[in-house]
Amino acid sequence: MNKINKTIIIKIAVSLFIGITVFSSLSLVLSLPLYIIVPFLSAFFITCFLREKRFSAMVAIPITVFGGVIFSDPRVNLFYNSIDRDIYYLIYYHQKEMLLYSPPLLLGILGGILGWGLAQILLETSRGIKYFTYILLILMGVNFIAVSMDLNPAVFDRAVNIPTPGQFNNLNSLNLKTFYYMKNGSGFYEAYNRAYGEKADTWQQSPETVAQWRQPTLFYLWKLLLPGDGFYILYLYLLLGLISLFLIFDISRSYLPLPFCLLPPLAISYLFVYGAVAFWFTFPEYWGAFFAIFSLWGIHKENRIVTVIGMTFSVLSRSIFMLLWIGLFLIEFFSKKTEEQKNEKEKDKFLLWIPGGVYVLTAIFHLNKIITLYDARWITLGEFFQRGLSQFPSTLYFGSVVLSLGIFFISLNLVMAVYGAIKYRNSESGRILPLWTFIPLSVFMIMGDILSKGYWGIVYLPFMFMLSLFSLSGILDQEECREEKGK
Repeated sequence: MNKINKTIIIKIAVSLFIGITVFSSLSLVLSLPLYIIVPFLSAFFITCFLREKRFSAMVAIPITVFGGVIFSDPRVNLFYNSIDRDIYYLIYYHQKEMLLYSPPLLLGILGGILGWGLAQILLETSRGIKYFTYILLILMGVNFIAVSMDLNPAVFDRAVNIPTPGQFNNLNSLNLKTFYYMKNGSGFYEAYNRAYGEKADTWQQSPETVAQWRQPTLFYLWKLLLPGDGFYILYLYLLLGLISLFLIFDISRSYLPLPFCLLPPLAISYLFVYGAVAFWFTFPEYWGAFFAIFSLWGIHKENRIVTVIGMTFSVLSRSIFMLLWIGLFLIEFFSKKTEEQKNEKEKDKFLLWIPGGVYVLTAIFHLNKIITLYDARWITLGEFFQRGLSQFPSTLYFGSVVLSLGIFFISLNLVMAVYGAIKYRNSESGRILPLWTFIPLSVFMIMGDILSKGYWGIVYLPFMFMLSLFSLSGILDQEECREEKGK
C-alpha cells in the first residue's frame, strides 16, 4: 500500500471518529432539529480536518448525512434498552414534535452541505474559524442549560418536590429529603437516618452498613449556600457543569487546534445532561467529578491552590475520588525531576497532602459517629467485591447513559485513550489523565455491585474522553494549537 493510500485511509478513519463523537454527543445537548444539526456540525469539523475541497466533500457529506439520519432517530439511540423508559419516551416525543415531520434525508443532505460550505468559507480567513469556535462554545453552553431544564419537566416535578414518606425508593429522593430536614434545623446524621427510614424499601430502618451512609460535606454545603428548595440544588449543579465544560475547553486548547478543542467538552457534556434529566443531580459522584475537573484545570495552569481545593472537595464529596488523589500523589512524588525542579516545587509538595489528610480526619469523625450512634457495621469482602468482572461493563458504558453508538462508541474511546496514555507518558500535565482514567477503571473491575457501577463511570469517563480525543493532536494541524499555547 503506497503512502497516498495510507494517508487517505488515516484521514477517513479520523473523520469517522470525529463524526462518531459528534453523533454520540449531540443526542441531548442540542435542542434544534437533529437531522440537520448533527450533519451540519459533523461536516464542519470533518471539513476543517480534511481541508481539501473535493476530498472533504466526498468524505464529510456522506458520513454526516448517514449519521444524522440514522443515529439522530431517538428510537435508535436513546435509552432503548435501558431502565429509564419514561425518560426515553419523553425525549422521543419531544424530538418528534421539534422535527415537525420534516423529511430527514433532505435535511441531512442540507445540513451536510451547509457545514461543508461554511467550513470552506471560514478556512479562507485567518480568524473565521477562531470566532466561530467561540460562538459554538457559547451555543453549546446555552443549549446545555436549556436542554437540561426543558427536556424532561416531568422528571423535575418529581425530583424536587418533598418526597412523601413511604412513597419514594430512589437515592435522589433520599438526598433531597435529607436536605429538606437539614434546612428545617436537623443535623446531617439525624436527617439522613430519618430520611433513610422513610424509603419504601427500608421503612423505619437505619442504614445497616458504613457503605449505606453518605459523607456529610455536600449536604452542609447545600444547607449553607442554598435556599430550602430542591430546585436550587439543580441550578447549582447546572452552574458547576457549565463551568466544568468551559474549563475542559480551556485545557483542550493546549492539545488540539481550533475548532477541534470543542470536541472534548462536547463529548463530555451529555454526561452532565444525563445527570440533570435522570434524578442524578444530587448524587455526590457528579459533584465530585465537577471538583475533580476544577483540580485538573489547576494542574494544567500550575495553580496549586485551585488544584488542592478542587481535589479536597472532590474526595470529601465521595470517598472513591481518593483514587484520583492517589494518581495525583504518584505523579508528584514519583516522577523524575531535575534538581532545579525539585528545589522549586519542594515548598509546594506539602499542599498535595491536604486533600488526603482532610479526608482521613473527616472519615475518622464520620465513621465514629455512624458506628457509635447508629451501630453501622463494616461491609464484608463479599459485599465489597460483589459480582466482580462480570459486571464491569456497566461502569465502562455508564449504565444506561445517553450514547448514540453505545458500547461501540465507548470501546473505541477506550482504545484511543490507551494510545493517548502511551503518547503523553512523558508530558508533565498529560500524565495525570491516564492515571485518572485507568486507576478507577481498574479498581471498578472488581469493586462494587452493578447498581454502584452504573453511575461510578462518571468518576473517570470525562478524563477518558479527554485523553482519547487529545490522542488526535499528532494527526490534526498543530499551527493554531501552538498559537494558543504561546498566548
